[in-house]
Amino acid sequence: RRSRFLGPAFRAADARDLLRLAAATGTTVRARPEHLGGVVVDAREPAGALVRVVADVTDHAALPSQPVHTYNFGAAAPARTNAAPPRICPIGARLPTSGAPSKRRKGL
Repeated sequence: RRSRFLGPAFRAADARDLLRLAAATGTTVRARPEHLGGVVVDAREPAGALVRVVADVTDHAALPSQPVHTYNFGAAAPARTNAAPPRICPIGARLPTSGAPSKRRKGL
């Protein structure tokens, strides 16, 4: 199942605000699942998009943040860890070429 954006959710200051909103829009106040806590009102805005307003929700602790990515550029660029070691050719040996013909024009 693919997730998709359904609409914005707003947090009301109090459950009494949701009761007033439900009365004004003709909707009902529903309880949210136990692990989320609080109550919710789902309403439609004039263009038809779903708008959710919640109150008295459970505040959970923040998840740990992800480590910062390391990039291979900039003033403090670290050494590449996935690069092959440089090839050292003996003096006088020819370096390998790509095998592509030269792009020089004849007669120059």
